[in-house]
Amino acid sequence: MIKLGLPYCGPNIINHFFCDSAPLLHLACVDVRLVEFIDSIISLPVFLGSLLLTVISYTYIICTIGQIPSAKGRQKAFSTYALISLWSPSATAPPSSSTSGPHKPSP
Repeated sequence: MIKLGLPYCGPNIINHFFCDSAPLLHLACVDVRLVEFIDSIISLPVFLGSLLLTVISYTYIICTIGQIPSAKGRQKAFSTYALISLWSPSATAPPSSSTSGPHKPSP
């Protein structure tokens, strides 16, 4: 809501494919350091909660794999776990973007 009250100037074109507040803040005509700080404080519990949930989940998975009786079964399960752990973050990551300033759309 704070961002809606900011005065904006310049070209109001943002060339992005996902919702991100940094490019929007770059269009503001005022100092946005306080707004960026408030955004950081608000997002901190979401980040820490997600991190905690991920660590707990991975701990349970590793403990469960450790309880598999055969060494070959543990090795196969751990290999699958490692492959999925490495592949999943890259599949869900948003596209990288540059937030160096306003962008003109491609022709």
